[in-house]
Amino acid sequence: MRKSRQAKMSKKPRKKRTVPVTPAVLKWAMTEAGFTPDTLAAKLKVSASLIRAWLADTDHPTIPEFRKLAVALARIPSVFLLPDAPRIAAPAVEFRHPPEGRSALTPLEHRFIREAARLQEAASWLAQELGEATPTMPQLQVGSSVEGAAVEARLRLTGSLNGSFGAAWKSEAQAFQSWRDALENSGVFVFVFPLGTKSCRGFSLWNGRAPLVAVNSAWRHSARSFTLFHEYGHLLTRSSSACIEDSPARAARTGERVDPSERWCERFSAALLMPKESVLTYLHGSLGWSQDRPATLTIAQQVANHFRVSLRAATLRLIELGAAQWSVYREIPPAADMKKGGGRVSEPRDRGIIKRDQYGRRTLNLFVRALRDDVLGRADVLEYLDVTDSHLERFERAGIVG
Repeated sequence: MRKSRQAKMSKKPRKKRTVPVTPAVLKWAMTEAGFTPDTLAAKLKVSASLIRAWLADTDHPTIPEFRKLAVALARIPSVFLLPDAPRIAAPAVEFRHPPEGRSALTPLEHRFIREAARLQEAASWLAQELGEATPTMPQLQVGSSVEGAAVEARLRLTGSLNGSFGAAWKSEAQAFQSWRDALENSGVFVFVFPLGTKSCRGFSLWNGRAPLVAVNSAWRHSARSFTLFHEYGHLLTRSSSACIEDSPARAARTGERVDPSERWCERFSAALLMPKESVLTYLHGSLGWSQDRPATLTIAQQVANHFRVSLRAATLRLIELGAAQWSVYREIPPAADMKKGGGRVSEPRDRGIIKRDQYGRRTLNLFVRALRDDVLGRADVLEYLDVTDSHLERFERAGIVG
């Protein structure tokens, strides 16, 4: 009888262990990450009423729920135990999108913009501490001459006016890397983030000492090059933006509202990647194109292949030069910018390599220099770059500092 009673007592349900998150901090973290109670509940696979209970301080997450919460909102767990929400201003980024598209950034976009802004703030301070010169970048107005802006930028970045820069490129991946190097050498930080095909193509964050553009790795390299200079155009106009490109069908229709800043940046990017004289020489000399007949999508594809750019960029350039009509733009296949399957992996993709590819040579160079000059401690560098000590040692041995 005694054993039976003890057995029943041992089966009494234990009181659940919860974490007393601060409601104000939770609300702040949700807002910063772009979550509502409903979307966060779906992410954590709990009820929306439970999330609202956490916000009202009438209930608290269990330890497993708390861990999932920190991951979903991309915050270190201890943040949720602060007595009040941190007073950290979110990056002021203008979300540019087609009229019929979504009107708010996704949680994933919020996360990577926040990550980029955190590194940018540190990089700006480090550049000043290390005595780096402020990047030379003119300020332009939307509506100014696209051709003039593209010529000046190309000459400043590459020393080439007529397209000789990159004449030996063998692939669009090589082209993108060369363009990225050119921007980084000019003082611009270039990040490549895995935002996914449903997110923005890229974003820009203006800072006088550390101007930054980020490109979505979900698309093929030729499309990334177009996005790279689209976002660079936003930097030239001193705007911080996150951009979703318009669909070919809607963008080709006339009489509809078009974002003038987006259109200017598109034209600027295409003009920089494909200098006017080089395009016309290729059309007339190599393709035997005659000005009395509009260029077809096949010709646009040949131009794209020649300049290692996307079909979208090549078509827009031909339209700008009067060589093609908007009807060709509508013919662009929806999957034209999609990555091709397969491909050879040249080296194992461990965390160090992933972070190197995401943050770029300029970022790693700056933080390694800061470490060597005792501007930052090793623990600080590891935290900023989010790598292990062995990864950091590899960066140092590889001679990241040029």
